[in-house]
Amino acid sequence: HSQPVYLEIPRDLVNGSFRPHPRETLPPRHEAAEIAEALAETRALVAAARRPVILAGEEIARSRLGRQLVALVERSHIPVATTTLSKSVIDETHPRYLGVYEGALGHETTRRYVEGSDCLLILGASLSDVTLGINTARLDPAVTIRATAAGTWVHRHLYPDVSLGELMDGLVEQMPVCEDVAVENPPAPVPWAPRPQTPVTIDRLFGCLNAFVDESTTVVADVGDALFAAIDLVVEAWEFIAPAYYLSLGFAVPGSIGVQLANPHTRPLVIVGDGAFQMTGMELTTAVRYGLDPIVILLDNAGYGTERPMLDGPFNDVVPWRYERLPQILGAGQGYDVHTEADLDAALVAARQERGAFSLLRVHLDAGDMSPALRRLTALLAERVRGAGDTSG
Repeated sequence: HSQPVYLEIPRDLVNGSFRPHPRETLPPRHEAAEIAEALAETRALVAAARRPVILAGEEIARSRLGRQLVALVERSHIPVATTTLSKSVIDETHPRYLGVYEGALGHETTRRYVEGSDCLLILGASLSDVTLGINTARLDPAVTIRATAAGTWVHRHLYPDVSLGELMDGLVEQMPVCEDVAVENPPAPVPWAPRPQTPVTIDRLFGCLNAFVDESTTVVADVGDALFAAIDLVVEAWEFIAPAYYLSLGFAVPGSIGVQLANPHTRPLVIVGDGAFQMTGMELTTAVRYGLDPIVILLDNAGYGTERPMLDGPFNDVVPWRYERLPQILGAGQGYDVHTEADLDAALVAARQERGAFSLLRVHLDAGDMSPALRRLTALLAERVRGAGDTSG
């Protein structure tokens, strides 16, 4: 089913023996008449639409349907957006790419185009709090076609035996060619040159990283501005991974170990805040054990920067580690203490050349500095947090 799988083993049975069950073969789900009807209804709705849009989700990557997605977009001329969880499921330099849709948290041009569609094809996307921009999304079910591994909905008609793969296979062959409308693509990376004595800011840091990322890089982003500012990085297909479903802090450093073990030809670029790093960052010792060499960009703003705008207090502070000295503790790797843009530029050049062990860049940021997307998110959540604490009346 290409779904996440969790294995839970009780601790008193770790060394126990077991007899595996015989492998069960699932019955084929190919209901030819149902697939044909779902395809016919979808084709008719797309053909009648003035502004169809595809919202491509993470199941496309899990089910290895990337080629079908590109073929569908290029056959139909329909623009495509992704969600926060599925960023990079299509090459973001594709001329029909609209950007990441995340309700009111994302770019206004992407939000307006997706929500203004009169035929929205949601292909393999989980509609979670984050996908829906913390309930700021305005997606009309009356104009929505949605396909997942569990079935297909055409408007409010359910086809339970027509899976995402089956619908996409049919649409690649049968989708009508739509009007080739102009698409406002996300802004292209601008040339970046350091301003030597200028302190690093979030905006300039991610402008620099946009110029740094190439085809050999896989971006692994943690939660907070590590994720929300990274949404604007332009990456090619399959090169961005983040915990954008549960928003679990501490994902990125351990995640990069899995990324590079699975694909030794890539170099993980880890983006992580100081709070998240203090949870799991010492897993760098596992990277040392296996000779892995992620480049870790540690956003040091002296605490939980996502929490401060919502409800501030000493509980948002973290003990200031000397992160750049961790290579001395672990006996491997390189550490860099980055205050200015000149420091950042020099550290990235050195980190790219250093292979065989991790590089850690401690980037000092102002505690109040954050991306526009994170400002929108925290402003929205602050209203709820303070409202929940208001017992007056």
